[in-house]
Amino acid sequence: MADIKINPKYPDIDYLRERARRRIPRFAFEYLDGGCNSEINLRRNTAEIRDVQLKPFYLRDYQGISMETELFGKTYSAPFGIAPMGLQGLM
Repeated sequence: MADIKINPKYPDIDYLRERARRRIPRFAFEYLDGGCNSEINLRRNTAEIRDVQLKPFYLRDYQGISMETELFGKTYSAPFGIAPMGLQGLM
């Protein structure tokens, strides 16, 4: 495993959570901190994100890669989309 460098400004998730708690309105923080009314998904997401390990690959040969995507029978040169946004998207 490669050495991971921690930014001293943001040492861990708990630190960021506490900063958010102090900066945003209480009702908004409680809504977001509670997993947007779904405690089960909050625990699952927290556990899964702590297991993520990013492995960067630099200067790879990407010839032959196409970003074309097809939607309803029409081909586009690059993917696009609009995602739904809830209250957490405003934060």
